[in-house]
Amino acid sequence: GCTDSSAMNYSSDATSNDGSCLIAYDIAQGTWNINPNCDDLNIPLPGLSDMFSLNDALPETIEVDGSGGNVIFIEISENQVEGTIDNDGNVIVSSQDLQLDMGGMGLDFPVSVSGSGSILDANSGTMNLNFSFDIPLIGTQSSSCEIILEK
Repeated sequence: GCTDSSAMNYSSDATSNDGSCLIAYDIAQGTWNINPNCDDLNIPLPGLSDMFSLNDALPETIEVDGSGGNVIFIEISENQVEGTIDNDGNVIVSSQDLQLDMGGMGLDFPVSVSGSGSILDANSGTMNLNFSFDIPLIGTQSSSCEIILEK
């Protein structure tokens, strides 16, 4: 079994390490396919539909890199979002600002993002992210996203 107490699948009953240990920080890194389910935004802009889906603005994949000390960087649409991951695979994204192109329409709005999630195993995980947009002349709009991660 896995005798590394920092591994997600540590077994106190294991008597020797069989190489099966899953270290959350290591398996979180790499390319993940994402399947977002986000709340729609109501953005009344001339010539456009009032309802906008953040699902269309998010990429199909994200890249996760590590910088040591359980700090990870998640690349979302050319933005790097910093997060932390613990030994159990729990991810925390503290509130931070980025720019997001709303579905390739050339409408870049400042966005605050925060949330949490978990890496379930080497090939799957979930994230719950909250996006808050400050849109000139309209005000603040928010969207919550439940995102399924798969490698």
